[in-house]
Amino acid sequence: LFDLQTIYGTSGQEKSALLVLEKGLRLSVEENDSYQAAKFLSSLLLHALDAGDVKRASDYLSRLEKLDAVSHRFSFEVKLGRAVIAALQNQPDIAEKIFAEIEKDEKPSEYALPYWKLIIAEKNQDWEQLIKINQALLDLTVKDNYRDGLPKIYLTFARAYFY
Repeated sequence: LFDLQTIYGTSGQEKSALLVLEKGLRLSVEENDSYQAAKFLSSLLLHALDAGDVKRASDYLSRLEKLDAVSHRFSFEVKLGRAVIAALQNQPDIAEKIFAEIEKDEKPSEYALPYWKLIIAEKNQDWEQLIKINQALLDLTVKDNYRDGLPKIYLTFARAYFY
């Protein structure tokens, strides 16, 4: 189901992709497979956060926290969910505290947190912050010679300077 969701998502059929994730979650719960259920929940959580749907993201986060209470395999997703939800609910101090905790404990990719902070700045229409984060991403992208990321970065600059 993850492969099917990926196919739908990359072909622009976001609604179908989300329905596949929901179906996978439902089947995992029916089979009492908490690990698979947590994988589906983490994907659904990230999609909801990306869409800025705080209510749905909060629901997915709550369910993920319950499933992951013992194993802590999804601690990055749980902390990220808390941070992004706090930021989208206009609680920047809490969000930054959680982001700092993620950087210290989880050691994510150099790109992961800046991209999420970029999404938050854009949703909050904090154009100065968006430009600052985007510049850091541009520097990192050029340093790593990651050319695939450049078009999105330049488009984000254009959007930010437009506003």
